[in-house]
Amino acid sequence: MCFQIREGYEKELLATEDIICYKRLSYAKDEYHFNINYFERDMNKDYDDYNPFDFISPFRLEKYSLGEIKSIQGNLIGNSLGEIHVGLHSYSSAIHANFFKSSYEMIYECIIPKGSKYYYNPNHNEYVSNQLIVMKNL
Repeated sequence: MCFQIREGYEKELLATEDIICYKRLSYAKDEYHFNINYFERDMNKDYDDYNPFDFISPFRLEKYSLGEIKSIQGNLIGNSLGEIHVGLHSYSSAIHANFFKSSYEMIYECIIPKGSKYYYNPNHNEYVSNQLIVMKNL
């Protein structure tokens, strides 16, 4: 999935306050994603250093935990086609997030924290940001 930068909205924005948004996520132990927690734990020889996670995102299988800030490394940079491929995707409304969700996904209310960098596409009601916090299941 890539974020489409639209004409008139090319400028990277800085969140001046927390922005409520919505994200499609799967429970990390669901059968469709092969119990990722289990496989990671088995590959990790030092179980004390294991940091479990709660959810994974579609497409890129990014790991999320409830209440923790998820950040990306680097900048949100668009390519010559006006697309951003690296970033944390979310929707501005739960209705739009629900419209695109799969049967094994759930919708979560999230926050783009104050001070985060982000873009907004009003045509798709979609954000891409460098930070995101998963708050609660709807």
